[in-house]
Amino acid sequence: MKLLIVKHDKNYFNEYIDGYILPLENFSVSYSTQYSLEEIKDIALKKEVFVLINKNITNSEVPLLEEILKKLSNTSVSGVLFYDLSVLSIVRRCNLSLNLVWNQTHMVTNYNTINYYYEKGVRGAFLSNEITLEEMLQIKEKTESLIFANIIYRPIISFSKRHLIQNYYKSFSEEKFENPISVCEEVSGQEYLISEESDGTTIILSSVVNGSFPLVSMVEKNFDYGVIDFKTGDMDFIVSRILEIMKGNCNQKIFDELEEKIGNYTGFFYKKTYYKVK
Repeated sequence: MKLLIVKHDKNYFNEYIDGYILPLENFSVSYSTQYSLEEIKDIALKKEVFVLINKNITNSEVPLLEEILKKLSNTSVSGVLFYDLSVLSIVRRCNLSLNLVWNQTHMVTNYNTINYYYEKGVRGAFLSNEITLEEMLQIKEKTESLIFANIIYRPIISFSKRHLIQNYYKSFSEEKFENPISVCEEVSGQEYLISEESDGTTIILSSVVNGSFPLVSMVEKNFDYGVIDFKTGDMDFIVSRILEIMKGNCNQKIFDELEEKIGNYTGFFYKKTYYKVK
């Protein structure tokens, strides 16, 4: 199993990890740090790199996207994580040499759809954060696709193309507003960070999901990639402990140290989602 980091800090480099996920400039959302084509090429010479394209693509953006994908196909990047199906369409139509990873956030929840995309040439799938560890392990057993899963991360709850913060403050006739803003949901007591950018608004859970213990099962089942996706000054410390677990060192002290740093919240790893029909 390989370890990737979403590179939130352009100055951060870790020689012990396998690679990075880099949000592509102008074609990714929910990430304040984005990378140009030249920056991506440079980093790809040093580490394994997956380019993140997670934006809904408009018709006017398709020509530029096609040009960028053609250029990426001539670099040493390991793959492209895509949300919009225009990426798959362009790669197939132009017969580009790019490894694609299906990354439709909340939609990547079952092996049947993953296998469908695999038949269409998509070689990887980034599992949704809303399914349990048990479901993730079942998916791994039922597909030939490369499987990516978040290990340590702040969950992105939703993204809206609307400018929710601006609209909120305008409704109160206030010209100046905070961005981002923090809100607390009254029933659950959960805190959320709401951040607005030119393409829309992202709502992120303030709590960090600690998947260090589920990681043990992922390693046993030969998951292909584990991902760390949040920004912290303690990244080297967290990476070192995660790498120890991936090597098979499951000393309780390591789990305790990680819990002390990021908490013990495990998201949906052990929590099934139930839907009620009224």
